[in-house]
Amino acid sequence: MTSEADNMKGIRENDKILLIIFFCLALLANVVDCFSKESQELSPSKGVFLITDKTHYKKGEIIKIVTQNNLDESIFVNGYSSFGIQKKLDSEGWQYLLLGPPPPPHIFYKKIDAGNSLQSEWDQKAYGIFDWKTAAEILKKPPLSMGGGKFRVTSRYFSESQARQQEYPYKQPIPAESDFIKIYSNEFIIE
Repeated sequence: MTSEADNMKGIRENDKILLIIFFCLALLANVVDCFSKESQELSPSKGVFLITDKTHYKKGEIIKIVTQNNLDESIFVNGYSSFGIQKKLDSEGWQYLLLGPPPPPHIFYKKIDAGNSLQSEWDQKAYGIFDWKTAAEILKKPPLSMGGGKFRVTSRYFSESQARQQEYPYKQPIPAESDFIKIYSNEFIIE
């Protein structure tokens, strides 16, 4: 009889241990669920994103850029150059690079449909840091390879609903600066 009572007592202790393990697993699952919800809020899947294929490049390496439209509507980006490049200067913060001559007087726009992307490339060449005063003189020389430093891609877009509301391109061929939404890519380093 004592062995049967000891067996029952052993089963009850095993049940307690299993109950404690079950409770710990349930608690752990709630903690993991809480963190995953928080990270979803911090990195939304909706929006327009600029992404480079890597975060570190060697001098002269082609930088692949993707403009991803995860909105529920189409967007428009500048058709002449869908992106700009900024370089981080310690003393002056982010400065635009002069990638080429100014766009023609009639600017056209590239449409990126909802859920689609636009692929672009940058060959790491530029005329230097953008400056209105010296731009005309700088453009007379060939572009240089821009090595060494921290960079990011920038772009501007406006949505199809904004275009309809403002009646682009019918009433106003060029959207006002305030109609654009500015976006930036991840930062990347050229060694």
